[in-house]
Amino acid sequence: MLQDRDRIFTNLYGLHDWRLAGARKRGDIGFASLRGGTNVGEHRVMFAGPSEILELTHRAEDRLIFARGALHAALWARGRKPGLYSMADVLGLADK
Repeated sequence: MLQDRDRIFTNLYGLHDWRLAGARKRGDIGFASLRGGTNVGEHRVMFAGPSEILELTHRAEDRLIFARGALHAALWARGRKPGLYSMADVLGLADK
């Protein structure tokens, strides 16, 4: 059982309560998954400090963007030798 001093006391909505489910040990990296409404894809990275938050967000409003990426990757992979590739390879961002 975590001691109170080892718990993270604030949830995503700014509520403070030592009984919060899923309290993490200090230094742990937390993540959450949420789907709702007509949102087809939202990805958010949050860097939270004691007095500030830096947030990067990507929102997709149509699944077509994912289909285009999959087709781009499939066309890139056509004719390549079997191996382990990443999207960095597909996009030409991989270390050379």
